[in-house]
Amino acid sequence: MTIPLTDAPRVDAGRGPDSAAWPDCGALWTDDLEAWLPAFVGRARELDRLGDLLAEAAAGRPRIALIEGEAGLGKSSLITEFLSRHREVPVLAASGEVSEQVLPWGMVRQLAHRADTDRVAGPTLLGGPAASADPLLVGEELVAMFAARSAQGVLAVVIEDLQWADQQSARALLFACRRLAGDKVLVIVSARPQQLGRLGDGWTRFLTGDRRCSRLALARLSAAELAELAAASGRSRLSGRALRRVADHSGGNPLFARAMLTELPDDVLEGPEDGLYLPRSLAAVILPGLTALPAAATSLVVAASVLGEPCAVSDAAVLAGVPQPDNALDQAVAAGFLVALPDHRGLRFAHELIRRAVYRDIGTARRRSLHRWAAAMTDGAESLRHRVAAAAGTDPALALELDAAAAAAANRGAPASAAALYLGAAQLGGRGPEREGRLLSALELLVRTADASGADALRPLAEHLPASARREAVLGQLAMLTARPAAAEALFLAAWSAHEERSEPAAAAEAAAGLAMIYANASEHECLRWARRSTVPAAGPGEDPTVWMWRPVRIWALVRTGRLDEADAALDAFEAQGDGRAAVHGARLRASVALARGELEQAEVILEACNAVGDGLADPIARALFDAEYGRCLARQHRRPAALARLRSAHEGLARLGARPLADAVAAELAALGLRGRPDAACGLAGLTAQELQVATLVADGLSNRQVAAQLYLSPKTIEYHLAHIFAKLGIRTRYQLAARVRS
Repeated sequence: MTIPLTDAPRVDAGRGPDSAAWPDCGALWTDDLEAWLPAFVGRARELDRLGDLLAEAAAGRPRIALIEGEAGLGKSSLITEFLSRHREVPVLAASGEVSEQVLPWGMVRQLAHRADTDRVAGPTLLGGPAASADPLLVGEELVAMFAARSAQGVLAVVIEDLQWADQQSARALLFACRRLAGDKVLVIVSARPQQLGRLGDGWTRFLTGDRRCSRLALARLSAAELAELAAASGRSRLSGRALRRVADHSGGNPLFARAMLTELPDDVLEGPEDGLYLPRSLAAVILPGLTALPAAATSLVVAASVLGEPCAVSDAAVLAGVPQPDNALDQAVAAGFLVALPDHRGLRFAHELIRRAVYRDIGTARRRSLHRWAAAMTDGAESLRHRVAAAAGTDPALALELDAAAAAAANRGAPASAAALYLGAAQLGGRGPEREGRLLSALELLVRTADASGADALRPLAEHLPASARREAVLGQLAMLTARPAAAEALFLAAWSAHEERSEPAAAAEAAAGLAMIYANASEHECLRWARRSTVPAAGPGEDPTVWMWRPVRIWALVRTGRLDEADAALDAFEAQGDGRAAVHGARLRASVALARGELEQAEVILEACNAVGDGLADPIARALFDAEYGRCLARQHRRPAALARLRSAHEGLARLGARPLADAVAAELAALGLRGRPDAACGLAGLTAQELQVATLVADGLSNRQVAAQLYLSPKTIEYHLAHIFAKLGIRTRYQLAARVRS
């Protein structure tokens, strides 16, 4: 079937990747854009490895390091950071450029020019090799030049973007690298994955098979490293929701993350999903590349952006109106837009932000038309998604389908997805009581997963809804999350006063559980009184399927007031649900019961048995509360370093979510262990031994483990041992964090 779209482009069969008229768009993402990054984060392992290779080269054992990674991952930044830590090492550098691939000897000329040619270059290199020069002869002169420059000490030769080297330079450089023997030379090569094939198979065989070569594959930045990048970019106050959005949409790519952090304001990063737009600097790079593609390739890319990823090539071809998609797919892949999956039957975008840029550039009428056709091609949840995207006004029947999908998502443990579906239903269903219920359901789901920023964005809408026990209860919970206890108390009391026992038992139970938490540290009598009122009913037909999420609050109140047998019975019923979150909440609450009874070993057994489940759980509030309870348990056993590590992890997660009262409670636990000040800020180096302080200072100065070991006359393994303890005591995970702590 070919979909007869009126604006579907025709296939231009006369152009292809090998055509003279075809522009080489492989440079859609130039690594020069990495200069945007003002701060360097992470990459401690890679820096250590490069330091080790430099030390070996200095000992007369030449080494070649291949730094491999997709555009924007920071290959150039890593090289720059490494060289800045070894300023005493002379450097010869050259870089490839897609537009200069046809320039004979372009890369070799860069090296010769920067090597003071009148002193160390041979006759062929002087003035630059002629176009007809023999690559092997040029390679011999490069070997001689490297040897002369390294006679007085180690030399670093940097070759960036080797995949874009001209063929003559590539052959000569390969010859020179193969002939290095006994020279004090470290060659650092950077390249895109799977793109050296255009130079022939010589470089690939050499880099993968020669014992002198080491490959460093750059990974995407972790969530913690992205948080460091945000702080270094002046965005340290971003909420957990905003940081998660940067992580999700940048995919850990530092270039994309930096663009988002630089250009998108807080209200966009923390607001609704449909308000997120592409940073202008990235759009300026992406969209011209799209218009440069042939019509069929452009249409295929547009269709793929509508279908979502990954998608079948055949589906994208049908939606695009391209009956023979192979050539168009090759063009889109060569241009850096799409990636063909291994079997070439599926495809995905090179990056989510590329897909988002392409999708946003489609006109409204065409986008809705494409979604209507896509809905006809798919079924189930995918068809529903396309039908919603194609809708232009209210659609009560479609809103009911979204209600059912939201309830199913909540039941399977995907509250964020459920909240988005309820919001979609509220938009499509029109005004009235049903809209009010959908908005409150979305708000409840966000609050119950401690997404304070996401919930706060919905608060103005909720405050304009008619007053009800349900509305007051959820707004009270949000007030608790955002550290407004007086407002929370007033809202909970209003919810309790307004509730009708038969029609709103869940709202009353939530209000009572919230009041029990508020009074826990002020009045044991009031805490006990409200805890007794917080019996949450089981979710039955037609009830909110996420009511059970608040059962842990009531159980906590029972533990807090010493009603341990009742807590045990409530836990039995709670854990019977068999959900991963129920297991994690249940484990921490059972550990609380055991700690209240003085059974420290039993508490640790319970927590350790559920540790793997907690680590793999996608619910950040459950993970953070689990870590907090584990930390308390370890602290009671006087295992301070391990307790600090758990409590710091818990505090970091809760602070990122904006759950300030819970974060403050964990901060109090940290203070009891001797850690004063804000746990999420630099807290000095208190608690380190004298030798740990020495190691921390040297590592913060940029030394590798081997270099620190040499300075302190210790083994590298001993340095690793000390670093592990330093990281645990300080609650940090990277060398960058350690350097920041030492500098403070």
